[in-house]
Amino acid sequence: EKLEHQGYRVEECYAWAALPSVTSTGKPAVSPVKDKISGPDVSTDFEPIVEENGQSLKGGNALKKLLKKDGWEILDQSSLGNGEGRAWTEAGNIDHDGHDRGAKLALYLENILLDICARIQNLLKAGWKSVHIVTDHGWLLLPDGLPKSELPAILTSTKWGRCAVIKEGADTEERLYPWYWNPLVHVALADRISCYQKGK
Repeated sequence: EKLEHQGYRVEECYAWAALPSVTSTGKPAVSPVKDKISGPDVSTDFEPIVEENGQSLKGGNALKKLLKKDGWEILDQSSLGNGEGRAWTEAGNIDHDGHDRGAKLALYLENILLDICARIQNLLKAGWKSVHIVTDHGWLLLPDGLPKSELPAILTSTKWGRCAVIKEGADTEERLYPWYWNPLVHVALADRISCYQKGK
């Protein structure tokens, strides 16, 4: 909306978020090299691997290497590149701010969006023909935290706010969903807008 008001042509499209909707799973799923990524048979951090060599994508370096190998220039948050070829860059820090600020993130969104718009405008002025904006997941934010959903730790290999890996053979009534990167790995997702951790 902000870009359209400034005369830019914007096309919007939607897709389902990768499950579970956490950065470690979702960011590679919206990358242009997702076909070179897969999931191990066991993952407690929802982190996929480089299919060719089994290297974890944790930390982001392996993803950047994949992008470079595929012909993508990596631009840091202040670099504009030369406007030729293809480039990958990241703007804003909504994920980090959301974890730090919780529901107060809403108070800062206007400035975050203005910064992202400025980044896009500067990239286009630098000669890039188009900018594709992707995001890997959304947020559920309530002032007093989400309602808590009970899931005993003894049943899980790992438990995050909205998702968990159930131990093999554990008896649970949680609904299980296939992990985006390996459908043989099943993930429990907290029901509706609930959360496995109190006050999150």
